[in-house]
Amino acid sequence: REVQEHAFEPFFSTRPKGEGTGLGLSMVYGFVQRAGGHATIQSALGSGTQIRLYLPRSKKTSEPTKLAAHTPTVVQAGNGKGNILVVDDEKELMELTVEFLTEAGFKVSTARNGKEALEALDRAPEIELLFSDVLMPGGMNGYELAVQAQQKHPRLKVLLTSGFTDNTVVDDVKQRFSAGILKKPFRKQELVQQIRRVLEQ
Repeated sequence: REVQEHAFEPFFSTRPKGEGTGLGLSMVYGFVQRAGGHATIQSALGSGTQIRLYLPRSKKTSEPTKLAAHTPTVVQAGNGKGNILVVDDEKELMELTVEFLTEAGFKVSTARNGKEALEALDRAPEIELLFSDVLMPGGMNGYELAVQAQQKHPRLKVLLTSGFTDNTVVDDVKQRFSAGILKKPFRKQELVQQIRRVLEQ
């Protein structure tokens, strides 16, 4: 019961230290709240845990024909050029990001934490842009990674992303990196447009 009471709190985790940020459920809860919904959690020993998300019904009228007509032109980036390193400790999110970028024509490498990312950059100096989550386990967050990476590779472009950031972090990132932060959850179009913009700077 104690775990249930704290499950949606930022940085609360039942994993061993260093194996998770404790932000998974907190981020989900934040997304649901911003959409005007709420979430509940029920858990029973030996039976498992059930989390329910309640979201308000959209008042917008769907236009399937119009949407279908526009779908192919949303991201015309099969000719996207650039070599990108994606860094995220959340496997599913990283895989989705990689899918978005490869479909857009970019060459993509991955790393799960700051240490792996720095090693990848040393092995592949042709990488042009670092796209990293801000909050990660392992003793180095995305901001620190970006600073170290640019110190070693001054021509490297940086775009950071996060679903849980306070104003202080956002301001610090904006001062150091002109691209700022791409807020999670993001759509394919938003990601590709931001990546292109940063590469062209």
